[in-house]
Amino acid sequence: MSKTNRILAPKSIFWIFQFIAWGVLIFLGLLGELIATGTVNSKTIISSIIIFTGSIFITTAFRQIILIKNWLRLPFSKMVIQFIIWAFILAVAFYIYIVLGLTAFSFSIDFSISEITSQIISNLILFFIWAIAYSKYFFIQNSRKQELKNLRLISAQKDMELNVLKNQLNPHFMFNALNSIRALIDEDPIIAKKSITQLSNVLRNTLVLGQEEFISLEDELKIVNDYLQLEKVRFEERLIIKQNINLDTKRLKIPPLLIQTFVENAIKHGISKLSKGGEVIINTKMINNGLTIEVINDGHYEKDKPSDTGIGLANVRKRLSLIYTDYQLSISNQNNKVIAEVKIPLNPQKT
Repeated sequence: MSKTNRILAPKSIFWIFQFIAWGVLIFLGLLGELIATGTVNSKTIISSIIIFTGSIFITTAFRQIILIKNWLRLPFSKMVIQFIIWAFILAVAFYIYIVLGLTAFSFSIDFSISEITSQIISNLILFFIWAIAYSKYFFIQNSRKQELKNLRLISAQKDMELNVLKNQLNPHFMFNALNSIRALIDEDPIIAKKSITQLSNVLRNTLVLGQEEFISLEDELKIVNDYLQLEKVRFEERLIIKQNINLDTKRLKIPPLLIQTFVENAIKHGISKLSKGGEVIINTKMINNGLTIEVINDGHYEKDKPSDTGIGLANVRKRLSLIYTDYQLSISNQNNKVIAEVKIPLNPQKT
């Protein structure tokens, strides 16, 4: 990254504002004289340079005192008192500096009490305002740093939580798949052996793709279809599989094992409980700039029974809430079928 693209450090910003603020103040003074008299004499230019350099030096020293004394951590009332005291001390020091500077150039100086008092009070007010402005700048900088720190912490916590949830799905998936094969061992050992080979293919894809933050819907369907083939061996004609996949949705990115989880629950809590079996339908489509995924199965969804949601759906809800600021997930009954529907944005946007 080039230097021009880097964000300026807080110290750099301080110096930029120092020179701009005091430079503008001096420029306005010179401009005022030019407008009033039509010219700017050499005395005004020299005194302006003295005032400019003195202002930079004094306020920089004021900043160091503020930081060393740690006044910005004090309650507001105590901080203001310290600002006033030191603004007065520095106003006196600044007046002495100006007098010494002007004397060095043999300029005449008004040493009347009223003039000295007026100059010191003006400087005190100016430095006090500067201190308040600096404290405001400091609080804004610290607030941004803390906000960035909090965002990084939240992001790290979410990433860790997502990893835990993804790792939680692998044993859940394996448990369901092994149950399917166990049911085949006594019935048909040859098919059971074939199913173990299929399972190894499924697990390979699951372990590889499951570690990704997002995968294409097409890759997700590969896992789903391998799993369904395993279940098809167990249920035979009792399991009917239908898919209506919009071609444009295949390239879209989704969280891994999203559809797989819905399919597992459709079979475990739907098809396996029906003596005649039933069908599992997977639909994908794009509606209103979002991806809609439906998994429909024969059966009945009992919302009040914890076993019907299981670890899989609870996991899905949690992952979606961590990944997307705007998503919809619903499970409902309609015409003796359970419809699990999820709607997510086309582009992943983490909260």
